Amino acid sequence: MRHLKFVIVSIVALSFLAVPAVSIAGPSRDYSKLIRGCWLGSRKFEVYHADGRWGVKRNEGAPEDTQGRRWRVDGDKLILTYPGDHGPETAVYTIISCTERKMVLSIDGHTQEYDRYSADCQNEA
Repeated sequence: MRHLKFVIVSIVALSFLAVPAVSIAGPSRDYSKLIRGCWLGSRKFEVYHADGRWGVKRNEGAPEDTQGRRWRVDGDKLILTYPGDHGPETAVYTIISCTERKMVLSIDGHTQEYDRYSADCQNEA
């Protein structure tokens, strides 16, 4: 009886340890499809195209700058390449969450939130 009680307590304790690991991982998502489109951040629009290009717009009516910009998703990482002062630079963001309406990214301890603006960020008067 004592052995059975020990086994039951051990199983229950192990199940509590396993549950957070499963809930943190969550369901696998294809972020590359969710990210496509136009997002409004705190200072600018960011547009993610299906062909791997991404661009920035300073305001709704401004032209989109995609020159030298590429994006891709690897698991929960959004990897952006963009022109820097001395050639191409790369930034790796952790995707905290991404839904049809909101995207939350983290880099170097800083969190950035984006709201979906529209599917293609065209001028919408």
